[in-house]
Amino acid sequence: MIVVLTDDQAVPTFTPEVMPRTFRHFVDPGVDFTDFVVSTPLCCPARATLATGQYGHNNGVLRNSYGQLLRNRNVLPGWLRRAGYTTVHVGRFFNGYEDGGRIGQIAPGWDVWRTTLAPRGYYDYEMRTNKGVRSFGSADRDHLTATLSRVAATQIRRKARRDTPFYLQLDHLAPHIGPGARDGRCLNEPVPGPPDEDAYLNAPLPGGPGFNEADISDKPAFLQGLPILDQTATARVRRGYGCALAAVRTLDRGMGEIYRALRQSHALRNTAVIFSSDNGYLYGEHRIDSGKQAPYEEALRVPLAIRLPGKYPAPAVSQSTAPAVNIDLAPTILDLADAPPCKRTGCRVLDGRSLLGEALGTAPLDPGRAVAIELQSEGTPRQGLNCAYRGIRTAGDVYIEHTEARESTAEPCGPYSALEHYDRGADLFQLQNLAPAPGATPLADRQQQLADRLDILRDCAGVQGRDPVPASGHYCE
Repeated sequence: MIVVLTDDQAVPTFTPEVMPRTFRHFVDPGVDFTDFVVSTPLCCPARATLATGQYGHNNGVLRNSYGQLLRNRNVLPGWLRRAGYTTVHVGRFFNGYEDGGRIGQIAPGWDVWRTTLAPRGYYDYEMRTNKGVRSFGSADRDHLTATLSRVAATQIRRKARRDTPFYLQLDHLAPHIGPGARDGRCLNEPVPGPPDEDAYLNAPLPGGPGFNEADISDKPAFLQGLPILDQTATARVRRGYGCALAAVRTLDRGMGEIYRALRQSHALRNTAVIFSSDNGYLYGEHRIDSGKQAPYEEALRVPLAIRLPGKYPAPAVSQSTAPAVNIDLAPTILDLADAPPCKRTGCRVLDGRSLLGEALGTAPLDPGRAVAIELQSEGTPRQGLNCAYRGIRTAGDVYIEHTEARESTAEPCGPYSALEHYDRGADLFQLQNLAPAPGATPLADRQQQLADRLDILRDCAGVQGRDPVPASGHYCE
């Protein structure tokens, strides 16, 4: 099994035009989940959810801090290793993993460790291996995305020769912003590899009615102070988006290399491949010129494609619009591996559901399912005005309760109370906040129903009929 996780990849960059190899080899023969979201649109929480199959309110990680992860030895790579898999990590790991003297340690559950160290850049970086630290420079061959793809392909060739099954997780930095640009174009932006440095120089922004939103008086007050993006700001956002597209094109070259390694090793038919991102990204929507931790569709919705091994029937659909969420990834991987989420001291209760039944048409997800959206920053986050919120996303609605915010990125977080409610059917671009509704109206009743449902999800755990009754008495959907 191979999981490829990109960083900050917006859905508009996930297209056959930008990623032709990825679509030809992995998306088109598999299932493209077009309504897949992350529960917390931030790097470290998304990685913790992949490792545990749990919402952040259960695994402890609702901000960028590995130190918050509860029971950090009872995680996905350990479960797979107990099931007989050789586990391989390539690329970036949790934010803050190196803190507390862990820089020389291999994280629990991993057999092969090829992990980049902070500070991370596209050139002139270090990688921790099982044998020590390896340094990379600024030559063409040292570009981080190309290096990680090459290392992953090498590991595939080596592990595919053995009888033992392997699990490889490739965590890219791209298309996250980072140092290492060798010219002025992508300085402090996503950095493409040498073949793609001039790609998408004049690419238009995704656009849509949400871009540079003219009237944001409906948004919470802490966002209403955002200025209209002027010509200079718009040009800067456009430059960043073009760099992201070019960086994704370099990612796509790496996916072609992974495909070749699988084919040459005669392992393609026996391997499941999952492609996704830790969160999306905003490029000027609602006047937010960059970032991801706001609870809007551009940050929440991310790519997900799953190509199943040949032992399974052909997927029932090539695209699924089912309400899938990243808590479902670990259950799906365990389902494919026929492995339980357990270590010697006990099992972890998963909040998600396997997507295998949805892909095969044998056990479709409930289209009425609701998923939790949550964030809890601390102190003075590096970016964004959103600090803490809880919310719910259904087929028809997004409802958010803000509890902490700040007026500027120079300020610490503080208590705040605001509501957001968007009708996903009538307001795809989230232009009109319906909350708070006038009292004694059908809309007020609808918002109260969402608030009541959120009260169940905010401390939910496990799945009814599969898991023990949680301490809260609330199962996840």
